Amino acid sequence: MNYDLVNEAKYKIYNSELMKYTTTERVEKAFSKIHIYDYITDLLKAYGKSDYDNEKLEGFNRNGESYLGPYATKHTVIHEVLHTLSSKFDSNGHRTVNGIAGDGSLRFSNEINEGITDYIACKISGEKPRNYRQGNRLFSKLEPMMIKYTKDSNILMKIYLNNDVKFMEDFLENFCGKKSFDEIYNNFLFRRDDEIDALLKPIDKNLDKYLKKMERKNKWINLISRFKNTMLKNKAKALPVSNSKEKHKQFTDYYKQDNFSSNITEQETKEHEQYNEFNKSNQKDI
Repeated sequence: MNYDLVNEAKYKIYNSELMKYTTTERVEKAFSKIHIYDYITDLLKAYGKSDYDNEKLEGFNRNGESYLGPYATKHTVIHEVLHTLSSKFDSNGHRTVNGIAGDGSLRFSNEINEGITDYIACKISGEKPRNYRQGNRLFSKLEPMMIKYTKDSNILMKIYLNNDVKFMEDFLENFCGKKSFDEIYNNFLFRRDDEIDALLKPIDKNLDKYLKKMERKNKWINLISRFKNTMLKNKAKALPVSNSKEKHKQFTDYYKQDNFSSNITEQETKEHEQYNEFNKSNQKDI
C-alpha cells in the first residue's frame, strides 16, 4: 500500500463539507488509529479469515481502529475513518453506536450503514463505488428527497455523524408509510432496483404534495401579515396628530396673560415704581 494515500485521504476530508460537523481533534484521533498491512494475508489474519469470499478485502474498521491492506485506495481510507467518526464508544473502547445503524434498537441492518458510509466516502474521495453498490444507489435516490424536504445539502452527513436514526425513520414513515421503513432498511438487499424505486416513488410524490401545501400556507400567512400591517398603518393615520406650533402658541399666549399669582401689596408696587423713576432721573445726570 502507498502510505501517501493516508495523507491524501486526510487532505480530502479536511477540504470537505464534513468538517462543518466534526472537529480537527476527532479527525486526527481517527487517523492515529490506522493500521497498515503490506500483505493481504496479514490483513486477513487480523480480520479473522483466511480468505474473503473470493474478493479483495481493502480494509475494515473494528471498534474505531482502521485496518488497511495493499488494495486500499484513498476512498478506502476515508470509508474506514468515517466509521470511527460516526461511532460512539464506551469506557472500554467498545463501539456502542455505529453511524445510522445506531445501537440496534431500530433494527437498522449493518448493510444500510455501510451503504451510507460508502456513499459519503464517494462524495469526499471523488471515486466511483466499487463496493456496497446497492446501498450507494439507494442513498443517491434518497438524498435529493431529503434535501428537498430540509433545504440542507449536507443533511446526510449531519444525520450520519450525529447518529440520527430517528430522522431517517420519521422521514420514511411520514412520506412513505410504516411498511417502507422495514422494506427499505431491512430488506433492500433482497430487492431489485425497480422494486426499490417502487418503494421510493411515493416519497417523492407525497413530499411534493406536502411542500405545495406548506407553500400555500406560507402565502396565506404572509397575506394576513401584510393585511394586518396595512390596517395598523391606516389606523395610525386616522389618529389626531399633535401640532407643535399650536402647542407653542398656546404656551406663549398663556404666559402673556397675568397668570402669575403674587403676594406684593398695592402700596409696595407704587413704591417700586417710584424707585424706578428715581433711578432713571439719576442716570440722566451721570
